[in-house]
Amino acid sequence: MSAVSRYLRGLSVALGSALLGCILINLWVDPWRVTPTPLSSETLEPYRDISSQIRTGKCGLVRSASSIGVALIGSSRVANGLDPLDPRWARDDVYNLACPAGFIYETDAMFRYLVERHQPELVIIGIDPGDLSSDFDSRVVGDYAASPLGPERLALDRQIRYLTGVSTLEASIQTLHRKSAGQLPQYDSRGLRRRRPPLPFSQLEFLARALEGEKMFDFPEAGRLDGALLPEKAELLAGIITTCRERDIRLILFIHPEHALVHARADSPPLLPYSAERRAITEIVAGMNQDAPTDQHVDLWDFGDFHPINCDPLPADEQDRMKYWLDFNHFTLEIGGVMLARMLGWPVELEIGEDYGTRLTPDTFDSWVERSKQGYRRYVEGPGRDDLAWRRRVVKGTDDE
Repeated sequence: MSAVSRYLRGLSVALGSALLGCILINLWVDPWRVTPTPLSSETLEPYRDISSQIRTGKCGLVRSASSIGVALIGSSRVANGLDPLDPRWARDDVYNLACPAGFIYETDAMFRYLVERHQPELVIIGIDPGDLSSDFDSRVVGDYAASPLGPERLALDRQIRYLTGVSTLEASIQTLHRKSAGQLPQYDSRGLRRRRPPLPFSQLEFLARALEGEKMFDFPEAGRLDGALLPEKAELLAGIITTCRERDIRLILFIHPEHALVHARADSPPLLPYSAERRAITEIVAGMNQDAPTDQHVDLWDFGDFHPINCDPLPADEQDRMKYWLDFNHFTLEIGGVMLARMLGWPVELEIGEDYGTRLTPDTFDSWVERSKQGYRRYVEGPGRDDLAWRRRVVKGTDDE
């Protein structure tokens, strides 16, 4: 055998051994839970982190779960704010399948991925204000295409990556490192982003940077505050309702809250952003409920008014924090617990939240509008004055005078 032949043979053996070792490590660690096998280590479960491949990781939860009875789906507001381990669930098959910036196209895809593999009893879906009236498609900005939600033609490529990919091996090594260090991941094993990296600056500075444009808000408004629903997105919403009815799945929809300062203006009439969108969603749900038995009716809740929770005063100084909000778009777990309690009929543990949110129907919509206008006036004429003055200082030229 020539030297070249021996070299090539040795190289082939080395590469084959490395490839086999990579596959075995990735199957054993299974960092995103997408290749569950008898080789997968149960002791590594608390240390698997999906933050680098969130959509892949959320699909991994669906793949690896023996049963999903309750699913929480939506954008980062759900991913950060609705706790699948809240003890009031009194069950261990609740999963948070929400993805950051995962709006209606991705919500529909995750819902379809779920119901193809499980028969949940309850699905709770968050709707981001302005999403259904915007042509924005979040699938192009995240890891959607690289996840099992992506195009079917890429399925084989994805499966090969899960077994042999360098990114998968890197995630496996990071999982092993967390295990050895006793370091828990950002996302827990039910899909909630329970731990957030600490900010290197105060919450007040973070909010100021958001207003200055150094950070983007969660949803790009693009000036659309009262547009009509896009037919394609309306069809997706109706399709989810239809599937839940056909599969005997209870469905609760809710419109997310935002902090009052996002839309407040000092001397303008009460501004109710996306009111046309809200009315259209209400009419879709009501119309489809008319044709369904009472036990298959969909509940629609709206938390996006000027309730005192949404008018939480901004931090007084660099050491202070808002009580109920992480930023202008993301509420705390405590408020997420209030929202779940209101939608599910649990006891509301926070006194200020006893009247938080409204169940929207054609009969309640006009009264919701009037209450929202009253809350708006209370905010801009009362505690919101200081918030508006702060915003004027941060964003020069804002039309708040």
